[in-house]
Amino acid sequence: MPRSYLLLILIVFFHSIGHSSTAILSTLCGEYCSEYLKMIGSNSTASGDDGWSNSGLYQYNKQIIDNNRCFQQLFSHFIDREKAFDTRYGRSANTLAVDSENTNITSGWHWDLAMNVSHGDKNLAMMLIGQCGHDDAAAALPLNCGNGSLRQHSRYRSGSLGKSTLLDPEIVNLVTRIQSPTKGASGLGSKYYHLVGAAYLACSLVRAGMSAPRVHKAQAIAGRSYRVRSLCASTRGNNYRFNNGYALTELLQKLGSVENIAKLFKTNWNATEFGISQDSIRKQIQTLSRFQERVVTETTTIEGISIKIQEMLSFADASEIVKTDVLSMGDCVLPAITKRVSEKMKSIAESKGYICKGLSEERCKRAKSRLLTWYADFEWTEAQHRKGAEFATEQCSQDKDFISNLETRACIALEKNKQAIPVQINSEAVAD
Repeated sequence: MPRSYLLLILIVFFHSIGHSSTAILSTLCGEYCSEYLKMIGSNSTASGDDGWSNSGLYQYNKQIIDNNRCFQQLFSHFIDREKAFDTRYGRSANTLAVDSENTNITSGWHWDLAMNVSHGDKNLAMMLIGQCGHDDAAAALPLNCGNGSLRQHSRYRSGSLGKSTLLDPEIVNLVTRIQSPTKGASGLGSKYYHLVGAAYLACSLVRAGMSAPRVHKAQAIAGRSYRVRSLCASTRGNNYRFNNGYALTELLQKLGSVENIAKLFKTNWNATEFGISQDSIRKQIQTLSRFQERVVTETTTIEGISIKIQEMLSFADASEIVKTDVLSMGDCVLPAITKRVSEKMKSIAESKGYICKGLSEERCKRAKSRLLTWYADFEWTEAQHRKGAEFATEQCSQDKDFISNLETRACIALEKNKQAIPVQINSEAVAD
């Protein structure tokens, strides 16, 4: 097996199992991915983390901030400038629509700002960008990345790093056709944080000396792995939508129709008119209480509630298909080296001959539609990771001593910022 391919497999493997042996990493993974694995938190032992949640990235970034005072001040300066820009232009809809449709902000504003604050130091600029390179509000608050709906922040608007990071039309059209056939790309969130995070991680591989093709491939595999692990989590039953979906399935068997479940939601679980005792639905009450509260708050009609319930049922039904007919044992241990999982979901979704065991024709149709949505997510996330990696290989440069010299470089940039005058960012003066 070629050494380059082995390195890619090892990156995904340690992504997946959260291995903490430094000796094994040094021997098998080599110098390329040691910093990368620290960034994703591959040595995490937290239950359910497995090195994949944003907690690993947050802990890494927090350590960078805490241990480098000049960088901390430089990042604070960057955030202040970013806030001023975000406030000036407002938060228009952050969608998958091409950047030219986002008329309030032109392409590349965020990268231009990072380059200005870092005074042309591209590796340092990427480090500034990466401190808020995810959409986790809880993890973002201590780092002063913002609060509320971070996904609507201007930093996550399509093209904020530059026009070269806009997704190819083929991917946009595929995702739009499947997930938003009526509203088009403007009806879908951009999910640009995947691309930003991928660029940040990929930059560490570039700094370590990995070649551009390997970096691109590594991040594409990482994107697929993220999606596979989400599917594995769902089929293990520790997913909010999965658990609620199965509780609704049990209720459907008792009540006979989705409309009856909707009526039950509206009457605060008064099951008398259905001839069912409260004890017989006690488990469902406990599981679905928060879901019921949210759904009834969002819509007041029986028809609206029924639609929400159908969506949750389709999630559970599709998860069961994935569990029985898509995932193999190895997929959840060493996921996504190939596209087998996503292609299998697509094949089932488009097959007229596939029979959904125990489901009506209508529920089977909805489950297949959900599978196709997940397939589109796979293609979308992989494309974002690849685009982020391509941006990183264009901008970042090899520098194995970057982290050890980070504070010195940040102090130099900080001093230059103190002496700077207002500059033009996308034709608008942004004062220091």
